[in-house]
Amino acid sequence: MLGPAAGLGSAAAWGAGDFAGGLAARRTPVLVVVLLSQLLGLVAIVALALVIREPMPEVSNWLWGGAAGLSGIVGICALYGSLAAGRMGIAAPVSGVIAAALPIAYAWGRLGTPAPLGLGGMALALFGIILVSAPKAERPPARVLGLAMLSGVGFAGFFILMDESSDEAFLWTIAAARISGALALLILVLMMRPGWGQPGLTVVLASMGDTVGNAFFLVAVRLARLDVAVVLSSLYPAITVLLARIVLKEKLTPMQAWGAGVMLVAIPLIAWGA
Repeated sequence: MLGPAAGLGSAAAWGAGDFAGGLAARRTPVLVVVLLSQLLGLVAIVALALVIREPMPEVSNWLWGGAAGLSGIVGICALYGSLAAGRMGIAAPVSGVIAAALPIAYAWGRLGTPAPLGLGGMALALFGIILVSAPKAERPPARVLGLAMLSGVGFAGFFILMDESSDEAFLWTIAAARISGALALLILVLMMRPGWGQPGLTVVLASMGDTVGNAFFLVAVRLARLDVAVVLSSLYPAITVLLARIVLKEKLTPMQAWGAGVMLVAIPLIAWGA
């Protein structure tokens, strides 16, 4: 049960981090928000790895982690851009559906389908995400949907590539992802010079959420199947939507409320069928 629990932990952390990142991107350019978030997370991860004296990983782990970091950066930048440009209650769930569907297909191709109970739970979870992402009365802008879809593809690549890394050097693998992502963002910031805006506490909160979410996800994929870890981790839109409802007073439709309920039913099914 520790694997599914870690998957839920990553969903909670990522959902809160995405909400904070979306708020930060309304006052600060997206590239700057993500760059600062990556750097803060890198400092924290490296410091912790040095304190506990975690051994350095093999070169392959650095490569897998670095590739995952680049894919994740595409996902984060696109998601924060969509969250800043449109309603959080629409952008985050669309990203979550795609981020879950692609790794599930990948896992089934390699490992086969899970037990019937877990398979039913995954189907319910995806259905719940779709319900939560049901658009409001107004039609969301094409740019918001396009960025949300791109972010889903980026996150899917992150999930798959992180799963390919070995079980050793847990923290250094996350650090490798942070390093590659920060370098790519730094180059983009220097080229585009978007200005620094008004970064504040929300950037720190976004960094904490993303870093803790990454750590929980790595634990999940080491203790459970990739598809189980991904489906549970991909419930993060529910957290983002809930925070948008509480903090920003964004209203939930009855269909979105039903979607949240379906997710709650799906969680134990996935855990028992894992």
